[in-house]
Amino acid sequence: MKRIIFSGPDGIAAVLIPAYVDEVTGMRGNETEEEYLARVIARNHETGELGPATIFKIVDEAEIPVRHYRNAWRFDGTAIKHDMAVARRMKLDEEIRPERNQRLAKKDVEFSRALATGNQATADSVEASRQALRDLPETVQPTLDAITDPVALKAFTPAWPA
Repeated sequence: MKRIIFSGPDGIAAVLIPAYVDEVTGMRGNETEEEYLARVIARNHETGELGPATIFKIVDEAEIPVRHYRNAWRFDGTAIKHDMAVARRMKLDEEIRPERNQRLAKKDVEFSRALATGNQATADSVEASRQALRDLPETVQPTLDAITDPVALKAFTPAWPA
């Protein structure tokens, strides 16, 4: 099936999935797919439903990239590409930091228990882990900056402190 790609008003690439009427042929009456898609684009220009988008491209469904970091998609007039700087920021803010915060909360409990029992050696060890967790976003940033593929970025997992 074909898709219509364009750049939305926020700069993020968008994909319009036409609502084909006839499930068997995918067209309306004698209309070709190209005619139908041209009509869909024209209708969206007339109604302004897609904002100020003026550059559209009709592509095969297979040309749409993986959905990882969808808000990092950008349409340059020829294809959808990932803005890797945005994707890296999303990885850090939406995946790494929330996981880090959960781990940090658990370490906070361990630290409090160690202090309550008077076990200073354990408290010192837990505090070192807490500091490593607090520093993690800065320590993984060079690794994230080196990743140039959204699939590899999605697969990246930091070395979590013990």
